[in-house]
Amino acid sequence: LQKNIEAGIGKRSSSKPVLSLVAAYAYPNASVVTMEADGWFGEEVYCRYFDENRIEIDSPVKSVVYPEFVVYCCSNPLARFMSITEAVEESVMQVVPLLNRTVDDPKYSLSLCLSPLYGNESKWILLAELIEHYKLQGVMHFYVYIKDIDDYSRKLIDDYIETGEVETIFFSDKQHRMGKDWQLAGVKDCLHRSRYHSRYSIFADLDERIMTTTNNISLAEYVFILNLRQVCCGYTASGSILLSIRNVCETKNSFQVLDMWVHRAMAYFPGYGHCKASANEAILMHYRFSNDEWQYDVPQRLLNYGTFETWHYPEHLMRRLYLNIKERLDRVYGNSEHKLLV
Repeated sequence: LQKNIEAGIGKRSSSKPVLSLVAAYAYPNASVVTMEADGWFGEEVYCRYFDENRIEIDSPVKSVVYPEFVVYCCSNPLARFMSITEAVEESVMQVVPLLNRTVDDPKYSLSLCLSPLYGNESKWILLAELIEHYKLQGVMHFYVYIKDIDDYSRKLIDDYIETGEVETIFFSDKQHRMGKDWQLAGVKDCLHRSRYHSRYSIFADLDERIMTTTNNISLAEYVFILNLRQVCCGYTASGSILLSIRNVCETKNSFQVLDMWVHRAMAYFPGYGHCKASANEAILMHYRFSNDEWQYDVPQRLLNYGTFETWHYPEHLMRRLYLNIKERLDRVYGNSEHKLLV
Protein backbone atom coordinates (compact mmCIF):
# COMPACT_ATOMS: atom_id res chain seq x y z
CA LEU A 1 0.00 0.00 0.00
CA GLN A 2 2.75 2.43 0.99
CA LYS A 3 4.55 1.91 -2.32
CA ASN A 4 1.43 2.75 -4.33
CA ILE A 5 0.64 5.76 -2.16
CA GLU A 6 4.13 7.17 -2.69
CA ALA A 7 3.76 6.60 -6.44
CA GLY A 8 0.39 8.40 -6.38
CA ILE A 9 -1.37 5.52 -8.15
CA GLY A 10 -5.08 6.33 -8.33
CA LYS A 11 -4.76 9.78 -6.78
CA ARG A 12 -7.28 12.43 -7.81
CA SER A 13 -7.09 16.19 -7.43
CA SER A 14 -10.01 17.18 -5.21
CA SER A 15 -10.77 18.92 -1.94
CA LYS A 16 -11.13 16.96 1.31
CA PRO A 17 -14.78 17.02 2.46
CA VAL A 18 -16.28 15.69 5.68
CA LEU A 19 -15.98 11.92 6.06
CA SER A 20 -19.07 9.89 5.19
CA LEU A 21 -19.10 6.11 4.85
CA VAL A 22 -20.70 3.54 2.55
CA ALA A 23 -20.03 0.10 4.07
CA ALA A 24 -17.55 -2.18 5.85
CA TYR A 25 -16.39 -5.67 4.93
CA ALA A 26 -14.75 -8.36 7.06
CA TYR A 27 -12.26 -10.54 5.14
CA PRO A 28 -10.21 -13.46 6.51
CA ASN A 29 -7.10 -11.35 7.15
CA ALA A 30 -8.34 -7.75 7.17
CA SER A 31 -11.36 -5.49 7.18
CA VAL A 32 -12.17 -2.71 4.73
CA VAL A 33 -14.28 0.42 5.14
CA THR A 34 -15.46 2.25 2.02
CA MET A 35 -16.26 5.96 1.92
CA GLU A 36 -18.25 8.47 -0.10
CA ALA A 37 -15.78 11.23 0.71
CA ASP A 38 -13.35 12.15 -2.07
CA GLY A 39 -9.93 13.75 -1.65
CA TRP A 40 -8.63 11.69 1.30
CA PHE A 41 -5.97 9.80 -0.67
CA GLY A 42 -2.98 8.96 1.56
CA GLU A 43 -4.43 10.63 4.66
CA GLU A 44 -3.99 8.98 8.06
CA VAL A 45 -7.24 7.92 9.71
CA TYR A 46 -8.33 5.63 12.54
CA CYS A 47 -10.36 2.43 12.30
CA ARG A 48 -13.02 2.18 15.00
CA TYR A 49 -14.75 -1.05 16.05
CA PHE A 50 -18.19 -1.58 17.63
CA ASP A 51 -20.17 -4.56 18.91
CA GLU A 52 -23.76 -5.51 18.03
CA ASN A 53 -25.02 -2.81 20.42
CA ARG A 54 -22.84 -0.21 18.69
CA ILE A 55 -20.64 0.11 21.75
CA GLU A 56 -17.01 0.73 20.89
CA ILE A 57 -14.64 -2.14 21.58
CA ASP A 58 -10.83 -2.08 21.74
CA SER A 59 -8.65 0.87 20.84
CA PRO A 60 -8.73 2.72 17.50
CA VAL A 61 -6.18 1.45 14.97
CA LYS A 62 -4.27 3.85 12.74
CA SER A 63 -4.48 3.29 9.00
CA VAL A 64 -4.39 5.27 5.77
CA VAL A 65 -6.82 5.98 2.94
CA TYR A 66 -5.73 3.91 -0.03
CA PRO A 67 -7.05 3.40 -2.60
CA GLU A 68 -9.19 6.53 -2.80
CA PHE A 69 -12.50 5.92 -0.98
CA VAL A 70 -11.04 2.83 0.79
CA VAL A 71 -9.46 2.17 4.20
CA TYR A 72 -7.84 -1.17 5.07
CA CYS A 73 -8.10 -2.04 8.76
CA CYS A 74 -7.02 -4.85 11.07
CA SER A 75 -9.52 -7.65 11.60
CA ASN A 76 -11.55 -7.75 14.80
CA PRO A 77 -13.70 -10.89 15.18
CA LEU A 78 -15.90 -9.23 17.82
CA ALA A 79 -16.80 -6.23 15.66
CA ARG A 80 -20.24 -5.94 14.07
CA PHE A 81 -20.04 -2.28 13.06
CA MET A 82 -17.16 -0.03 12.06
CA SER A 83 -16.33 3.62 11.56
CA ILE A 84 -13.48 5.86 10.45
CA THR A 85 -12.33 9.06 12.15
CA GLU A 86 -9.52 11.51 11.47
CA ALA A 87 -8.31 11.53 15.07
CA VAL A 88 -8.25 9.05 17.98
CA GLU A 89 -10.27 11.27 20.30
CA GLU A 90 -12.77 12.35 17.64
CA SER A 91 -16.43 11.60 18.30
CA VAL A 92 -17.92 8.95 16.02
CA MET A 93 -20.80 10.37 13.99
CA GLN A 94 -21.54 7.39 11.74
CA VAL A 95 -21.14 3.61 11.96
CA VAL A 96 -21.81 1.09 9.19
CA PRO A 97 -22.60 -2.64 9.45
CA LEU A 98 -19.65 -4.99 8.97
CA LEU A 99 -20.60 -7.40 6.18
CA ASN A 100 -19.18 -10.90 6.49
CA ARG A 101 -16.88 -11.79 3.60
CA THR A 102 -14.67 -14.23 5.50
CA VAL A 103 -15.67 -17.39 3.62
CA ASP A 104 -14.60 -17.93 0.01
CA ASP A 105 -17.89 -19.54 -1.04
CA PRO A 106 -19.56 -17.06 -3.42
CA LYS A 107 -23.34 -17.02 -3.63
CA TYR A 108 -23.22 -15.99 -7.29
CA SER A 109 -21.10 -17.08 -10.24
CA LEU A 110 -21.32 -13.85 -12.24
CA SER A 111 -22.60 -10.44 -11.12
CA LEU A 112 -22.61 -6.90 -12.44
CA CYS A 113 -21.54 -3.70 -10.70
CA LEU A 114 -23.54 -0.86 -12.23
CA SER A 115 -21.95 2.58 -12.12
CA PRO A 116 -23.97 5.02 -9.97
CA LEU A 117 -27.17 6.42 -11.44
CA TYR A 118 -27.46 10.20 -11.22
CA GLY A 119 -29.52 13.03 -12.67
CA ASN A 120 -33.27 13.54 -12.91
CA GLU A 121 -33.89 12.05 -16.35
CA SER A 122 -35.97 8.87 -16.60
CA LYS A 123 -33.91 5.67 -16.66
CA TRP A 124 -36.51 2.87 -16.69
CA ILE A 125 -36.15 1.65 -20.28
CA LEU A 126 -32.34 1.58 -20.22
CA LEU A 127 -32.39 -0.16 -16.84
CA ALA A 128 -34.78 -2.86 -18.02
CA GLU A 129 -32.80 -3.39 -21.22
CA LEU A 130 -29.47 -3.52 -19.36
CA ILE A 131 -30.63 -6.03 -16.75
CA GLU A 132 -32.42 -8.29 -19.24
CA HIS A 133 -29.43 -8.19 -21.61
CA TYR A 134 -27.01 -9.28 -18.92
CA LYS A 135 -29.39 -11.96 -17.65
CA LEU A 136 -29.17 -13.47 -21.14
CA GLN A 137 -25.40 -13.32 -20.69
CA GLY A 138 -25.57 -15.39 -17.51
CA VAL A 139 -25.39 -12.59 -14.92
CA MET A 140 -27.10 -13.72 -11.71
CA HIS A 141 -26.99 -10.60 -9.55
CA PHE A 142 -26.84 -6.82 -9.95
CA TYR A 143 -25.29 -4.29 -7.56
CA VAL A 144 -27.06 -1.03 -8.42
CA TYR A 145 -25.62 2.22 -7.02
CA ILE A 146 -27.94 5.21 -6.87
CA LYS A 147 -27.33 8.90 -6.29
CA ASP A 148 -30.49 10.13 -8.03
CA ILE A 149 -33.43 8.25 -9.52
CA ASP A 150 -36.91 9.29 -10.64
CA ASP A 151 -39.99 7.71 -9.05
CA TYR A 152 -41.08 5.94 -12.24
CA SER A 153 -37.72 4.19 -12.65
CA ARG A 154 -37.65 3.42 -8.93
CA LYS A 155 -40.76 1.24 -9.38
CA LEU A 156 -38.82 -0.95 -11.81
CA ILE A 157 -35.81 -1.23 -9.49
CA ASP A 158 -38.07 -2.16 -6.57
CA ASP A 159 -39.58 -4.99 -8.62
CA TYR A 160 -36.13 -6.41 -9.39
CA ILE A 161 -35.33 -6.19 -5.68
CA GLU A 162 -38.48 -8.19 -4.88
CA THR A 163 -37.42 -10.95 -7.27
CA GLY A 164 -33.98 -11.07 -5.63
CA GLU A 165 -32.00 -10.05 -8.72
CA VAL A 166 -30.93 -6.57 -7.60
CA GLU A 167 -29.54 -5.01 -4.46
CA THR A 168 -29.34 -1.23 -4.21
CA ILE A 169 -26.80 1.01 -2.54
CA PHE A 170 -27.94 4.61 -2.05
CA PHE A 171 -25.46 7.43 -1.61
CA SER A 172 -26.25 10.08 0.98
CA ASP A 173 -26.72 13.81 0.45
CA LYS A 174 -23.74 14.67 2.68
CA GLN A 175 -21.37 15.07 -0.26
CA HIS A 176 -21.93 17.70 -2.93
CA ARG A 177 -20.29 17.15 -6.30
CA MET A 178 -21.27 16.52 -9.91
CA GLY A 179 -23.25 13.35 -10.48
CA LYS A 180 -20.63 11.71 -12.67
CA ASP A 181 -18.03 12.19 -9.91
CA TRP A 182 -19.86 9.56 -7.84
CA GLN A 183 -18.80 6.89 -10.31
CA LEU A 184 -15.53 6.02 -8.61
CA ALA A 185 -17.11 5.80 -5.16
CA GLY A 186 -19.47 3.14 -6.52
CA VAL A 187 -16.75 1.24 -8.37
CA LYS A 188 -14.46 1.12 -5.31
CA ASP A 189 -17.23 -0.11 -3.03
CA CYS A 190 -18.48 -2.73 -5.49
CA LEU A 191 -15.02 -4.23 -5.82
CA HIS A 192 -15.33 -5.12 -2.13
CA ARG A 193 -19.07 -5.76 -2.01
CA SER A 194 -18.76 -8.41 -4.72
CA ARG A 195 -15.57 -10.00 -3.35
CA TYR A 196 -16.33 -13.46 -1.92
CA HIS A 197 -19.99 -12.72 -2.76
CA SER A 198 -19.66 -13.31 -6.50
CA ARG A 199 -17.02 -15.43 -8.21
CA TYR A 200 -16.76 -12.99 -11.12
CA SER A 201 -17.92 -9.38 -11.46
CA ILE A 202 -18.49 -7.17 -14.48
CA PHE A 203 -18.11 -3.39 -14.13
CA ALA A 204 -20.27 -1.45 -16.60
CA ASP A 205 -22.17 1.79 -17.17
CA LEU A 206 -25.87 2.13 -17.91
CA ASP A 207 -25.18 2.71 -21.63
CA GLU A 208 -22.76 -0.20 -22.11
CA ARG A 209 -23.52 -3.74 -23.26
CA ILE A 210 -20.75 -6.33 -23.10
CA MET A 211 -21.09 -9.60 -24.99
CA THR A 212 -19.02 -12.30 -26.62
CA THR A 213 -18.52 -12.75 -30.34
CA THR A 214 -17.41 -16.37 -30.09
CA ASN A 215 -19.74 -19.21 -31.13
CA ASN A 216 -22.79 -17.56 -29.56
CA ILE A 217 -21.63 -18.34 -26.02
CA SER A 218 -22.66 -16.18 -23.07
CA LEU A 219 -20.33 -14.08 -20.95
CA ALA A 220 -20.78 -16.56 -18.11
CA GLU A 221 -19.62 -19.39 -20.38
CA TYR A 222 -16.74 -17.27 -21.67
CA VAL A 223 -15.48 -16.52 -18.16
CA PHE A 224 -15.78 -20.21 -17.27
CA ILE A 225 -13.58 -21.05 -20.27
CA LEU A 226 -11.02 -18.47 -19.12
CA ASN A 227 -10.97 -20.15 -15.74
CA LEU A 228 -10.37 -23.55 -17.35
CA ARG A 229 -7.40 -21.98 -19.11
CA GLN A 230 -6.21 -20.88 -15.65
CA VAL A 231 -6.08 -17.30 -16.83
CA CYS A 232 -5.62 -15.14 -13.73
CA CYS A 233 -6.28 -11.58 -14.74
CA GLY A 234 -7.86 -8.54 -13.19
CA TYR A 235 -9.71 -7.48 -16.31
CA THR A 236 -10.02 -8.20 -19.98
CA ALA A 237 -10.39 -5.79 -22.85
CA SER A 238 -12.47 -5.92 -26.00
CA GLY A 239 -11.22 -4.51 -29.27
CA SER A 240 -11.61 -0.78 -28.90
CA ILE A 241 -12.84 -0.18 -25.35
CA LEU A 242 -11.88 -1.74 -22.07
CA LEU A 243 -14.41 -3.97 -20.38
CA SER A 244 -13.81 -4.95 -16.80
CA ILE A 245 -14.35 -8.52 -15.68
CA ARG A 246 -12.77 -9.18 -12.30
CA ASN A 247 -11.61 -12.78 -12.45
CA VAL A 248 -11.24 -14.34 -9.01
CA CYS A 249 -9.15 -17.39 -9.88
CA GLU A 250 -9.20 -20.72 -8.11
CA THR A 251 -6.17 -20.02 -5.95
CA LYS A 252 -5.58 -19.70 -2.23
CA ASN A 253 -5.37 -15.93 -2.54
CA SER A 254 -8.51 -14.72 -4.31
CA PHE A 255 -7.61 -11.05 -3.87
CA GLN A 256 -6.42 -9.79 -7.23
CA VAL A 257 -7.46 -6.23 -7.90
CA LEU A 258 -6.28 -3.77 -5.28
CA ASP A 259 -7.62 -0.63 -6.95
CA MET A 260 -10.37 -0.55 -9.56
CA TRP A 261 -10.93 2.47 -11.79
CA VAL A 262 -13.98 3.11 -13.98
CA HIS A 263 -12.92 0.88 -16.88
CA ARG A 264 -9.64 -0.59 -15.75
CA ALA A 265 -7.73 -1.89 -12.79
CA MET A 266 -5.20 0.61 -11.44
CA ALA A 267 -3.27 -1.75 -9.16
CA TYR A 268 -3.11 -5.45 -8.38
CA PHE A 269 -2.04 -7.52 -5.44
CA PRO A 270 1.35 -9.22 -5.95
CA GLY A 271 1.31 -12.06 -8.45
CA TYR A 272 -1.56 -10.76 -10.61
CA GLY A 273 -1.82 -8.72 -13.76
CA HIS A 274 -4.20 -8.24 -16.67
CA CYS A 275 -5.01 -9.85 -19.99
CA LYS A 276 -6.86 -8.69 -23.08
CA ALA A 277 -9.49 -10.26 -25.28
CA SER A 278 -9.59 -9.37 -28.95
CA ALA A 279 -12.77 -8.26 -30.72
CA ASN A 280 -12.94 -11.82 -32.04
CA GLU A 281 -13.79 -12.93 -28.49
CA ALA A 282 -15.71 -10.08 -26.84
CA ILE A 283 -16.94 -6.57 -27.53
CA LEU A 284 -18.40 -3.64 -25.66
CA MET A 285 -21.33 -1.82 -27.27
CA HIS A 286 -21.46 1.79 -26.11
CA TYR A 287 -24.74 3.49 -26.98
CA ARG A 288 -24.38 6.67 -29.02
CA PHE A 289 -26.69 8.48 -31.45
CA SER A 290 -25.44 8.04 -35.01
CA ASN A 291 -25.23 11.81 -35.45
CA ASP A 292 -23.58 12.34 -32.06
CA GLU A 293 -20.64 14.73 -32.38
CA TRP A 294 -18.90 12.63 -29.70
CA GLN A 295 -17.49 10.46 -32.49
CA TYR A 296 -15.56 13.47 -33.81
CA ASP A 297 -14.11 14.36 -30.43
CA VAL A 298 -12.98 10.98 -29.11
CA PRO A 299 -10.11 11.26 -26.59
CA GLN A 300 -6.83 9.88 -27.90
CA ARG A 301 -6.62 7.42 -25.00
CA LEU A 302 -9.76 5.69 -26.34
CA LEU A 303 -8.52 5.64 -29.91
CA ASN A 304 -5.51 3.70 -28.66
CA TYR A 305 -7.80 0.74 -27.96
CA GLY A 306 -8.67 0.35 -31.65
CA THR A 307 -11.20 1.35 -34.29
CA PHE A 308 -14.76 2.37 -33.44
CA GLU A 309 -17.55 0.97 -35.61
CA THR A 310 -21.33 0.69 -35.67
CA TRP A 311 -22.54 -2.62 -34.26
CA HIS A 312 -25.96 -4.29 -34.26
CA TYR A 313 -27.40 -6.34 -31.45
CA PRO A 314 -27.12 -10.10 -32.23
CA GLU A 315 -30.15 -11.34 -34.13
CA HIS A 316 -30.31 -14.63 -32.24
CA LEU A 317 -30.82 -12.70 -28.97
CA MET A 318 -32.95 -9.77 -30.13
CA ARG A 319 -36.37 -11.45 -29.91
CA ARG A 320 -35.67 -13.01 -26.52
CA LEU A 321 -34.38 -9.70 -25.19
CA TYR A 322 -37.45 -7.82 -26.42
CA LEU A 323 -39.93 -10.30 -24.96
CA ASN A 324 -38.14 -10.39 -21.60
CA ILE A 325 -38.16 -6.59 -21.41
CA LYS A 326 -41.84 -6.48 -22.38
CA GLU A 327 -42.78 -9.05 -19.76
CA ARG A 328 -40.97 -7.13 -17.02
CA LEU A 329 -42.39 -3.72 -17.98
CA ASP A 330 -45.92 -5.08 -18.31
CA ARG A 331 -45.53 -6.65 -14.88
CA VAL A 332 -44.35 -3.40 -13.27
CA TYR A 333 -46.38 -0.77 -15.10
CA GLY A 334 -49.43 -2.74 -16.22
CA ASN A 335 -51.61 -0.92 -18.74
CA SER A 336 -49.71 2.35 -18.52
CA GLU A 337 -48.92 4.47 -21.54
CA HIS A 338 -45.49 2.86 -21.70
CA LYS A 339 -46.78 -0.69 -22.17
CA LEU A 340 -44.95 -2.31 -25.08
CA LEU A 341 -46.70 -4.01 -27.98
CA VAL A 342 -45.60 -7.32 -29.47
